[in-house]
Amino acid sequence: MAHARHRTRARPPDAARTAAGWIVLLLAAIGCAQVEPPNGGPEDKTLPRVAGLHPDSGAVGVTPDTISILFSKPMDRPSVRDWTFISPPVPIRETIWTTRSRVDLVLDRRPDSSRTYTILLGAEVTDRRRNSLGPWSAVFSTGPRLDTGAVEGKVIGRKLKAAGAYVYVWRWSDSTATEQIEPTGQLRMGQAKADGTFRVNWLPRNEPLRICALYDASRDRSFDSDDDVWGCLGEPLVLDDTTRVLAGFDLYLVLSDEPGTLQGTAIDSSCIAAGEPALLRLSHEADSLSALIGRAPGAVSTKSRSLADSLVGFGPGPRKIQEIDTLAIRLRLGQIDSLRTLARTDSVRCAKPIIVRLFERDTSLVSEARGKESYEFRDVPAGSYEIRGFRDLNGNGLVDPGEPAGGLPDSITLKPGRTADKLDFPLRKGR
Repeated sequence: MAHARHRTRARPPDAARTAAGWIVLLLAAIGCAQVEPPNGGPEDKTLPRVAGLHPDSGAVGVTPDTISILFSKPMDRPSVRDWTFISPPVPIRETIWTTRSRVDLVLDRRPDSSRTYTILLGAEVTDRRRNSLGPWSAVFSTGPRLDTGAVEGKVIGRKLKAAGAYVYVWRWSDSTATEQIEPTGQLRMGQAKADGTFRVNWLPRNEPLRICALYDASRDRSFDSDDDVWGCLGEPLVLDDTTRVLAGFDLYLVLSDEPGTLQGTAIDSSCIAAGEPALLRLSHEADSLSALIGRAPGAVSTKSRSLADSLVGFGPGPRKIQEIDTLAIRLRLGQIDSLRTLARTDSVRCAKPIIVRLFERDTSLVSEARGKESYEFRDVPAGSYEIRGFRDLNGNGLVDPGEPAGGLPDSITLKPGRTADKLDFPLRKGR
């Protein structure tokens, strides 16, 4: 790593300091040292923050040989040493604590010219009471401008922890063997939050980039092929001149044998407007028409008039219900009674269960979901599958003539640990 072997030391005192200067320093040290109230007061849970930085974040045209960070309170020094990253990597020769809350990162060399550099303090950076600072980041450029692109997404893990995973961005041409690459040489770095979401800022435009998340089992900031896992996008990302942020990318940290989930809906279109929905709609119409007759021969309200317009051709403006209107409404009520009978029959049919089956290689039954339209198969091994379903009208568990049936037109390839959703297909009534 860019900072793996640098030394930490404190800067020796200047022998020429005056007595007054020593008193000022002593008072400051006493003030900094008081991180919890005396006499067993409450534990200090105030989060640390970066109170100052040199060069300033956003600075351009600078080529520092030292990066200075001022914290709001005394920090845990090993955490600052181990979890501070510069991207692209510049080795840190040593960390010098000039006060209890200020550190100078002495670089092994000056940054390259005309490049954007970022500083990342990971969530592992804490104060002396283990209150976390990060993730926190800043940027500077040795050239006249900063890279301004950004990528947002989410690290997803089930067996492997996604929270706090580090996200790396390389130039696509520099990372052809990402699954085995060491987490070095990165162009930028970010870190996933507790919910797995991440944002990596200050990315170059019009350049193919690879983005990956690393599950670092031993947390040693290196890649171990036996325990660590990369989760990468399979295609390059390119930010054009008009795109500020590319969002919505998922990085999966999964084991090769980790199962996934299949979800979808078997849509029986004949039951969308039939059955219970039709009964409810017809009941509302009958109630409204009955109420309309109950008010005859009074004036018809604007709300009720629209119901009768289609029956007897009401014109605009208020009018009274005449005898012919009442007969037309009663005729419609008779039609509704007949339609209700059909709707009850449809309701019974549409209440029959839908059976969706998952097949491997078209013949081997893997799992079965029984119930309403929506289905879900969990803990499914990675592989290629067929999905078919039907409405079991006679309850024998077989696809019989006349029963609505269907399936996905193509096989589904499920990758390890993934969720394949919106796998919808129609059920069509057979002969």
